[in-house]
Amino acid sequence: MADITCDVAVIGAGNAAFCAALAARESGASVVVFERAPEAEMGGNTRFTAGAIRCVYDGLDDLRAYMPDLSEEEIAISDFGTYTAEEYFDDMFRVTQYRCDADLVEVMVRNSRETMLWMRDQGVRFVPIYGRQAYKIDGRFTFFGGLTVESAGGGPGLKLRGPGHRHPAWSPSTTIPMSVMMGVLSQEAMKPRRSSGLRAVLSVLIKG
Repeated sequence: MADITCDVAVIGAGNAAFCAALAARESGASVVVFERAPEAEMGGNTRFTAGAIRCVYDGLDDLRAYMPDLSEEEIAISDFGTYTAEEYFDDMFRVTQYRCDADLVEVMVRNSRETMLWMRDQGVRFVPIYGRQAYKIDGRFTFFGGLTVESAGGGPGLKLRGPGHRHPAWSPSTTIPMSVMMGVLSQEAMKPRRSSGLRAVLSVLIKG
């Protein structure tokens, strides 16, 4: 394998991986993304998810910001309610029985709104989860469970989807147009070697 020099090496090409790569590139780092799977199959766990993202929203204004193309008709037939930071904390502690890392939960919840807006700005399109998280009452959809927003197209909406429908990291309209390199590694290339040829200040290991 040819020598590659970079500041950040991201292992994996799912949504989390590309978000890490985009954030690093925005900070001025040179980034290389490595993915073992061929392009048609890459995406990690992301390609198997439904694309739902739990996020804080205090009302319609937040949802409009996440989903700029939310129509007046959709708003008229929907009761989105709210999902506050306090509810998010309560759900995390309840589901994990207080076994979660409190500091990481704090970061996730407090940065939820900012993260959604950042992903939107990277080209991810969000839509309401009508099919799984809402039921109809008197002609209006009522959302429940605090899970209201998903990526358009589900999990594939957050991953590389082939020519013309790639992850924002590949788009020339974003901050890193093709600056995130993709190394598709074969089984042979993944075998341990005396020297990998990759020199990096930081390696980010990503699941999915």
